[in-house]
Amino acid sequence: VTNGRGYARSYAYTARGEVSSLTLPDSAVEHWTYNGNGEISGYTNPLSQSITYGYDDAGRQTGITYPSGPNVTFAYDAAGRRTSMVDAIGTTSWTFDAASQATALNTPQGNMTYGYDSAGRRTSMVETGVGTTTYSYDADSRLTSLGNPYSETTSRTYDADSRLSRQTLSSGAYTDLGYDSRSRITSVTHKNSSATVLESESYAYDGANNLTSKTVGGATTSYGYDAIDQITSESASGYSASYTYDANGNRLSKTLNGSTDNYTFDSGDKMLTAGAKSYGYDAAGRTTSVTSGGQTTTVAYDYEDRITSITYPSTATNTFTYNGLDTRVGKTDSAGTKTYKRDGAGVTDAVLGDGAASYTPGISERRSGASKFYHAE
Repeated sequence: VTNGRGYARSYAYTARGEVSSLTLPDSAVEHWTYNGNGEISGYTNPLSQSITYGYDDAGRQTGITYPSGPNVTFAYDAAGRRTSMVDAIGTTSWTFDAASQATALNTPQGNMTYGYDSAGRRTSMVETGVGTTTYSYDADSRLTSLGNPYSETTSRTYDADSRLSRQTLSSGAYTDLGYDSRSRITSVTHKNSSATVLESESYAYDGANNLTSKTVGGATTSYGYDAIDQITSESASGYSASYTYDANGNRLSKTLNGSTDNYTFDSGDKMLTAGAKSYGYDAAGRTTSVTSGGQTTTVAYDYEDRITSITYPSTATNTFTYNGLDTRVGKTDSAGTKTYKRDGAGVTDAVLGDGAASYTPGISERRSGASKFYHAE
């Protein structure tokens, strides 16, 4: 396959049509192997590091084995539900009811139990050592109120098309949202409990759903696009920017108020320079260094391409840990270590706490006994 810049990548296949290798424009090669059921049993990256995958007779993944560990194992019940995961962090376990609803989640970061109503909607979440969050719904199963462990209740109302139209915080402050006929948000208005406007925002779009203007507090930013929806211009009071691209969609330049930064890329579309900033990569195509003003930041990865450390020019280093589902569960920096407790074990599950703060996802965060609320958008 040859891209718009004339660089080719090539694929090889097994007799069953499964991709067995990919050769990139810079000659880096990735390899895959498969078992008799067509499941991926192994992967080797361009650094010649190999990962193997195990499955049971039902095709459920039972393990991931890395070149030097630590490995990951999964277990399931008779109904095929994942009940445990053992990884570098420890053991995570799930408990289910007869309807296959998760009733308990125990993780190295914290434990939760869940309650449901007869319609299968979550009605409660109890965080060990924190408290209970409650959920209420209307006849259409839309969330109408959420009460967090700190006696703070947030309520929601909806329009005739089931779009969120108002969110009211426990303080009485609220946010109203407006939409166009295509359900795109056109206005967001934040008011206090006395209905005084705190901030207002408005949005406009073109026929391709590109945002063409945004007005916040009376200040408008406008956006322009090319025929394939790449942003080509931004303008606001005292601010004007334009952008150009190559045939692969890589940004080649940014001109801001008359000053231009140029960007360069290698054959694999990895950015090499951005103005005065330069980037370095390993054979697997991962960014390993960023240099600006003679100062270099370096980045290290694990076998799953997850960032494990960032070392800054000052030699300060941030390190990161993950569970067996690729979810970041810890960060250590000069301020100490944060452990992320989530409403689940997956990457997209909301963070409930990090040791320094507790979170009501999308609504508020609580530190040192005081809550700070977010604007709804």
